[in-house]
Amino acid sequence: MNARPMIPLRALMAALLCAATTALAAPTGVGITYEVRMNGSAVGTLTEQYQAKSGSYSVSSVSAPSGVFALVPRLWFRLTSEGALTADGLRPHRFEGRRTRGDVLEAAADFDWTTRELALAHEGRTEKLELPAGTQDRLSVMYEFMHRLPRAAKANRLDVHVTNGRRIDHYSYTVKRDVDLETPLGRIKTVHLERVREGDENSHEVWLAQDRGYVPVRLVITERDGPRFEQIVTRLDTTP
Repeated sequence: MNARPMIPLRALMAALLCAATTALAAPTGVGITYEVRMNGSAVGTLTEQYQAKSGSYSVSSVSAPSGVFALVPRLWFRLTSEGALTADGLRPHRFEGRRTRGDVLEAAADFDWTTRELALAHEGRTEKLELPAGTQDRLSVMYEFMHRLPRAAKANRLDVHVTNGRRIDHYSYTVKRDVDLETPLGRIKTVHLERVREGDENSHEVWLAQDRGYVPVRLVITERDGPRFEQIVTRLDTTP
């Protein structure tokens, strides 16, 4: 009786590693639409596009308020972020926040990773701050989770510096996995991130789709002494 040929251990480990890498790979393209609610009332939609190609990435986020909320200037905005896609995740180069009516630049951030300086521009002023390692902008951070979560499979806390073009904030999130979320697209298994608040900081929660590359499918921000904003996914397309 002939013995069955054995698969070399090295080849088997390489195959397993390749399969694991494929399973955890972040999408190269994401198209997502959210319904936006303020204090529980629908106020419009938010559409985002993420693309990663040839070592770079770009993200855009455009709001479209509806009804009487279309009269509120602060609800009309466009955010953009672009930079490098590295082995460690997203490395932003430029972030902009604009009011889409009049195309007014509200805030911007330029990241100089060589000198470790962050140049901010807002309200007619400019300033330079020290750039902490791994800093994200308020848009790129939502897609940085697609790269960071697979590397932190057992972590129960995530820390990240985030800029909105006006300042740098430090966010520390608690991590809870296998959280079922009911959405207009059906039930989605998610990772729930909740900001650890200090003092009167804003409440900030994010739900990431576990089986869709950790794409953000819900976001809730409750401003201190202010409104509660929610984004809930209504359309999601991803490209491997």
